[in-house]
Amino acid sequence: MILPFESYLAEGKVEKHSLDKNRASSLIKKAKKRIKFLREITEESADIVFEDIYEAIREASQALMSIQGYKPLSHESLIAFLRDKENFDNLIIHKFDL
Repeated sequence: MILPFESYLAEGKVEKHSLDKNRASSLIKKAKKRIKFLREITEESADIVFEDIYEAIREASQALMSIQGYKPLSHESLIAFLRDKENFDNLIIHKFDL
């Protein structure tokens, strides 16, 4: 169960920093590069392709956190940020949290 974002801040599972546009830009570039090199999905490559897609989404999400001065220290804190601070739809949040 994903707790409210503020809980992760209080527990130290998110670090508060000054906003970091350079880090955000770097994460976005890395996510775009990862997507650019995705390969055809086959039964043999499906798990690797899935991991790369997940990582690209995670990097882009972490970029959103960076430009607001946060650094996630857990998957759950990233999900809570998207839900509570960016108002992502619950259906999208649920799919990302599987």
